[in-house]
Amino acid sequence: PEAASLDADIDMLRRKVDAGAQRVITQLFFDNDDFERFLEKCLNRGITVPIVPGIMPVKNMPQLERVVSLSNAKVPAALRRVLEGSDESSTCAGALEFAAAQIEGLRNMGISAFHLLRNKGKYADAFRTSARIGLITGTAAGLLTMLFGHAQGQRMADTQPMKLAAAEGLWESEDPA
Repeated sequence: PEAASLDADIDMLRRKVDAGAQRVITQLFFDNDDFERFLEKCLNRGITVPIVPGIMPVKNMPQLERVVSLSNAKVPAALRRVLEGSDESSTCAGALEFAAAQIEGLRNMGISAFHLLRNKGKYADAFRTSARIGLITGTAAGLLTMLFGHAQGQRMADTQPMKLAAAEGLWESEDPA
């Protein structure tokens, strides 16, 4: 059944976590900003268990419309533009790219687990391959960011400590000597 509001949904989620739920898997969504707002509301209510985003790569406009009718998910204009094409293979490729970019954006937010909702039919293998590619490149990008980001931070700490303080949001710093 539909909840009266997002706040009512989060109240119910809080009760489930209090009763012992150790992980949350969301419904599918297409807008990462919606997921980020949901995370913030959950944290504000004291929900600290891992929250796993539900991602579903869609392959065409009829599938998107069916999914939206069931989930009430908000659809970004960029995804609609991709799916409005008349060429089936380029529409599918664009939808896969959208899903991979969505996963990459979530990885950049620090999300490391995903619930990929399965597609059936002739594009299922393509969706799995695309998801695999997105996860591999996202993981590699995250690791490289950590590696080189740390080195850059060390270099900045050694050569420009005030800039590092500003970058970290620290308005007061001390001489480490």
